[in-house]
Amino acid sequence: MDARNGSQPTQDYDKILPINASKTKTAALYARYSTDKQNERSIDDQFASCKRLYADRNGCKIVQTFSDAAKTSATMFNRDGLIKMMQAAERREFDVILAEGVDRIAGNSADMHSIYDRLEFCGVELHTVADGRVNDMHI
Repeated sequence: MDARNGSQPTQDYDKILPINASKTKTAALYARYSTDKQNERSIDDQFASCKRLYADRNGCKIVQTFSDAAKTSATMFNRDGLIKMMQAAERREFDVILAEGVDRIAGNSADMHSIYDRLEFCGVELHTVADGRVNDMHI
């Protein structure tokens, strides 16, 4: 007890619950374009946009990139980049997935809900250049 005020001495909470507010979040970028009539540079342009307009400004360190070229967002089938990204998220290889917009991830609400729920369960955040951190209101 503290003789001055009769209270218990304060504990060193940094040892119990380390506070690391300055931890740099690791990020995976995801890009997709939908048809073979679009420019293949679209993937690189999306990555550059995500890096310049979001990751750099928010202190995220990009550790992986995933993409799907000439793939529709109407289905999750046959999208190897998306599948590999979700597997890496389940292994918690990064803190954040960053894309230009939610339409790059999924084109229908059922798939988007499924992806969002899986990421939430894994503790991986979804962010977009267009909307910032994605939450239930964006889906």
